[in-house]
Amino acid sequence: MGPGVLWRWFTGKYHNPRPEERVFMFLDIRDSTTLAEQLGDLRFSALVRDFMADLSNPVIATRAEVSHYIGDEAVLTWLPNRAFRDDACVRLYRLMRDRIALKAPYYLKHYGLVPGFKAGIHVGTSIVTEVGEVKSEIVYHGDTLNTTARIQGLCDSLGYDLLVSEALASRLKEPGHPLGEHKLKGKAEPIAVRGFFSQP
Repeated sequence: MGPGVLWRWFTGKYHNPRPEERVFMFLDIRDSTTLAEQLGDLRFSALVRDFMADLSNPVIATRAEVSHYIGDEAVLTWLPNRAFRDDACVRLYRLMRDRIALKAPYYLKHYGLVPGFKAGIHVGTSIVTEVGEVKSEIVYHGDTLNTTARIQGLCDSLGYDLLVSEALASRLKEPGHPLGEHKLKGKAEPIAVRGFFSQP
């Protein structure tokens, strides 16, 4: 869940919807459809399990929270003071790259490949609330999440493994490479993005 989440759940902080500034990262395994066809459902599920397990240490090291998983994608979030302390939100991606590189022999042995991944990061206001009675969960709603997902969707066309919004980059010590403004699906106004870790 992440630091402080269980406490906020027990204290009922999010029983009623409330706005909260948050940093979100959408982190996705590359070419998942191709990998699933190549490995088969069982082995691909095992690959996703191992990949998400390897994400644990970077999450803990950067004080991120795992909002939820969508198939082979992890949605991570931080409070701004944690995300921007030593550029923790970008550092998580770097730590994950190092972790997967270290585990490359394991992935090659078990799956015949080393998984690649891409991510988008954005900051903005979201609505957070607790939902459900049979299964209770803290969830986030709002345009910030949609924008983050759309930013991640630009990774391949722009040739970078990690893209961040200009709004987020302006608060980082390491601002990344400016890539200009881009139209996002469902957004009236274009958004400026910056890139980290250019693709070969």
